[in-house]
Amino acid sequence: MTEFQRLELQQFLSEVVAEVQERIRTKKITKFGPAEASGNLRRSVKSKLDSYGGEVSALAYIDNLTKGTPPGKYIPIFVIENWLVDKGLDNKLSPFTVSNSIFRKGTTVFQQGGSDLLKDLLDATKRKRLSKITIDAVIAEYRAKVLPEFRKLELA
Repeated sequence: MTEFQRLELQQFLSEVVAEVQERIRTKKITKFGPAEASGNLRRSVKSKLDSYGGEVSALAYIDNLTKGTPPGKYIPIFVIENWLVDKGLDNKLSPFTVSNSIFRKGTTVFQQGGSDLLKDLLDATKRKRLSKITIDAVIAEYRAKVLPEFRKLELA
């Protein structure tokens, strides 16, 4: 991958990170509002670039905000207490009631069949752009490494 392609891929990943962070902060996923509570999840969204390409990652509980937590799962009370405080619901809901409800029925996101927090994150335009970046990188790699080897065989 050339330096230009690395920069292009890093820019692409940075834009994806910014969009995920914005969705966490603003996209309403339940009647309680956006996914953001403490801001920890939003701040955890990062991109990483290596010699094979790149990735965007976040804290594992982003899955809970896209798929929900099914019934039968115990969520520690302190986690629920913190969430209620962060959402401003600590005067309205009991953490024990919320915990029991999640254990019996799953989270609201689960009950509604998931959320669209990350839906269509890579739309057709972004997929086409990413495809071009990666295809160009493969072609450049081929030209830099494979073609010289073929030339050596031709000369032999």
